[in-house]
Amino acid sequence: MALVLAILAQLAVAANPFAVDGLLLFIVAVVVFIWALERERSRPWSETGQLPLPAAESTAEPWRALIGRRQLITFAFVAVIALMAWLAFGGNRFTMTNVVLWLAAIGLFIGAFGRWERIDLRAGLRRLVDREGFTLRISPTLLAVIGIVVVAAFFRFHELDRTPSAMVSDHAEKLLDVNDVLHGQLSIFFGRNTGREAFQFYLGAATIELFDLPVGHMALKLGTAAFGVFTIPWVYLLGKELFSTRVGLVASALTAVSLWAEVVSRIGLRYPFTPAFAAPTLYFLIRAFRYNQRNDWLLCGLFLGIGLHTYTPFRVVPVLLVALVGVKLLFDFARQRLGEGAVDRDPLAPAAHEATSLAPAFWVNAVLAGILAGLVFLPLGRFAVDQPGQFWFRALTRSTGIEREIVGNPLLTFLDNNKNALLMFNYRGDVAWVTNVTGDRAVDAVTGALMVLGMAYVLWRLLRYRDRTSVYLLVMLVLLLFPSTSNTAFPNENPSLARASGAIAVVFFFAAVPLVLMATRLYRAVGGMPRLAPYRTAAAVIVVALPLLFAVRLNYEWYFNRYDANYRGNPGNEAEMGSVLRGFANSIGDLQHAYMVAAPFWADVRLVGITAGDPSWANLLQTNQIEPTARDPAPKLFLVHVSDEASLTTLRGVFPNGNARRYPSKVGREFMVFLAPART
Repeated sequence: MALVLAILAQLAVAANPFAVDGLLLFIVAVVVFIWALERERSRPWSETGQLPLPAAESTAEPWRALIGRRQLITFAFVAVIALMAWLAFGGNRFTMTNVVLWLAAIGLFIGAFGRWERIDLRAGLRRLVDREGFTLRISPTLLAVIGIVVVAAFFRFHELDRTPSAMVSDHAEKLLDVNDVLHGQLSIFFGRNTGREAFQFYLGAATIELFDLPVGHMALKLGTAAFGVFTIPWVYLLGKELFSTRVGLVASALTAVSLWAEVVSRIGLRYPFTPAFAAPTLYFLIRAFRYNQRNDWLLCGLFLGIGLHTYTPFRVVPVLLVALVGVKLLFDFARQRLGEGAVDRDPLAPAAHEATSLAPAFWVNAVLAGILAGLVFLPLGRFAVDQPGQFWFRALTRSTGIEREIVGNPLLTFLDNNKNALLMFNYRGDVAWVTNVTGDRAVDAVTGALMVLGMAYVLWRLLRYRDRTSVYLLVMLVLLLFPSTSNTAFPNENPSLARASGAIAVVFFFAAVPLVLMATRLYRAVGGMPRLAPYRTAAAVIVVALPLLFAVRLNYEWYFNRYDANYRGNPGNEAEMGSVLRGFANSIGDLQHAYMVAAPFWADVRLVGITAGDPSWANLLQTNQIEPTARDPAPKLFLVHVSDEASLTTLRGVFPNGNARRYPSKVGREFMVFLAPART
C-alpha cells in the first residue's frame, strides 16, 4: 500500500508540481510505511538472522607489531623514490623518467605493506592434476549480477553513435586535449577551459589508437560509456556490504537503467568518472570499517588516488572519507563509554559488528591508505603546489566570488541549494539541456517514489536504533551532492546532474531498501500459507521485478525519445558544416583553402574542424578578411551564416564567378556554401 500510494503521489507531482494532493499522498504513504515498519521492525538483510563474520584482522595488536623492520626500510626507499619523482614532475609533463619513478614508488609501497598470502604453486598444480573432472558452479547471485551488467551495457551502448547526436563546445576542448596527447604533449593537468584533470584525455587517446577511430565524439563516448558499466558491480558490492546481497542487486539494477546514469555515461564528458571511482573507494572503506583488513584499506587509497585524476567534483571524496572515519570514531567511542545499548541497537545490523576504531591497528591501516592515495596523486599534487591558482580556479569560480559576485547570504544560498538538490529526485531537476530535459526529475517516477520511502526508512532506523549505517548513507549523500550544492556564485546551475554525479554511487540504495523490505514481507506472508509456500520465492521476485520493469520502460522512453528529441533541437550544426568541408577537401580542394565566415552565436569553429577531420583547422574569417584570400588562385570554399547578406555580397564582389547555394540541412539549421573556382 505504501508503494502504491508513493507512486500515485509521484505521478501527481509530475502532472502538476504545484498541486497539494501529491504532497498529501506522500505523507500518507510515509505514515503507512513507518506503521508497517513499527509492526515488525523489518530489516533488509538476511532472513537467517546470522551475525556477520568477526573482524578478520586483530585490532588489539600494538602498532610496532603491525609494521616490521623490513617494511620500514622499504618505506624509506619509497620515500626517496617518491621525492625523486616529485622533483621530476616539475613542468607539468609526464616523462619516461618520472612515470617509472612514480610507478616504482607505488609498486614498492603496495608490495611492502599489502598482506600477501604465500601461494604453493606446486600443491595447487597437483590438486588440479589429481582431479577426475572439472566442475564450474555459478551461483544465482553471480548470474543476476552478470545479467544486470548486460542490461547496463545495453543502456550505455545502444545506438551510441546516434544519441547524443552532436557535440558541444566542451567536447571540442576535450578533443583538442586528446589530440595534444596523440601528438606527444603529455601533460599532467590540461589548461584549456579553466583546467582539467588528465584521465579522460589519455583514455580518449588510447581508445582512438586501440579502435583506429578518428578524433571525434565516438572516441569520447566509448570511454565514458564503458566506465558507466564499470560502476554497476561496485554499486552491487557497496550495497551488499552496507545492507545485503538483495539490496546490492536491486540498487545495481536501478542504477543500470537509471536515466541519470545513462545521461552522464553516454554524453562523452567526464561526468561518469566520479561515481565510477567513488563506488569502489567507498566499498573498500566500508569493508575496512567492518574487518580492518590491510588490503581493503590499501585498495581504498588506490581508488581514491586514481579518482583524483578524473574529474574535479571527485575532490570531495577525500573529505567524505574523513567525515565517515569521524562518524565511525564517534559511534565506537559512544559504545565504549556508554555501553552497547547507546548506539547500534539492532544486533543483526552488519554495521553493529564493525571492527573498532579505538585501536592502533585501525589508524596504522588508515594512515597507510592515505599515504598510498598521496603517492597515486603525486603528479597532480606537484602541479597543485606549482600552480595552485589554476588547479583550484574552476572549483572556486562556483563557490566563491572570484568570477561573479555572490548575491545574498552565502549560507542561506547553500542551504537553499541543498533543498533544491534533494528535491531533484521528485520535484524539479537540472535545467541544462546538455544533461537533461530542462527541469525534468533526475530519476523516473518509480525510483523517485521508492526513494521517499527509503529516506523515511533511513531516518526511522536512525531514530529507532541509532544506526550508524543510516548516518553513513546520509553523510555520503550530502557530501557527494556538495560539488553541486556548493555553487553559491551560480545557484541557478544547481542541481547539476553533472557535478552531483558522484551521488549515483549511493542514491539508489534509498530506493532499493523499501523494495527489498516489501519482497521480504511478502516472502514471509506466503511462506506462512501451506498451499502457497512453494511459490514464496516466485512471489518475492515478482514484487521486485514489476517495479523494475516499469522503471526500465520509463527510463528507456525518456532517454531515447524525450531526451534525444530535446537534445537534437539545441546544438549547433557543426557536423554538417564539417562534412561539407570534408567533401570539398576530398574532391577539388583542401582544408587549407576552406573558410568559415564569423557570425554572432553561430557555430564553434573548432567542432567544424574536428568533424572535418582536422582538429587543428581554425580558418575563421571576418567579413573584411575575405578579399585578401583572392590572391591565392586555388579553389576556395566559404561557409556563411544564412542571414549574413553583407558577407555574401562581399564574396560575390571578390569572386564574380563564384557560386552560392543554401545547404539543405537535415537538422533544420541551414547555412550558405559559397564555392569560388580556381583562377587560371
